[in-house]
Amino acid sequence: LRLTTYDLFLWYARVIRFRNAIKLLYNSKLNAAATAYELGYADQCHLIREVKYFTGVTPKKLPDYMQNLQDTVLLSVM
Repeated sequence: LRLTTYDLFLWYARVIRFRNAIKLLYNSKLNAAATAYELGYADQCHLIREVKYFTGVTPKKLPDYMQNLQDTVLLSVM
């Protein structure tokens, strides 16, 4: 599979938008629909698919996932 510069740009933009969605979902009181609208996703389902693609969990389970991830990282550092 050969990736073009355009493909890499699209991938980078997708990752950046996902990271911004995680920040909004995890650190604010915005729900998935409001976050999707704020970041330009087509709809709430599009945002949910992206979150599941990158993390394996839905936005509703994201706080627990992030806490477990932080605990795992802290334990591996000790």
